[in-house]
Amino acid sequence: MTPASARNLADCIGANQVVKSFAAEIREDQRFARLLQGWKARARIAWGRGAATGLAQAGVLIAMQATMLGMGLGFGGRRR
Repeated sequence: MTPASARNLADCIGANQVVKSFAAEIREDQRFARLLQGWKARARIAWGRGAATGLAQAGVLIAMQATMLGMGLGFGGRRR
């Protein structure tokens, strides 16, 4: 959570009764939603990058295991 969204959340929670008394609850919800739009987009990008990195790591791991297995079988077959 960014400092701006944390301040906004604290402001929304702390001033809940004041907001309700002035009937500005919808406006406050819209303000908070606008603030979090950027966070939502960045979270989706970060999730996508994490998923892609995990996939790449799994591919490299499988390639390394296949190489080690192939080399082991190759060197083992030559000794006989």
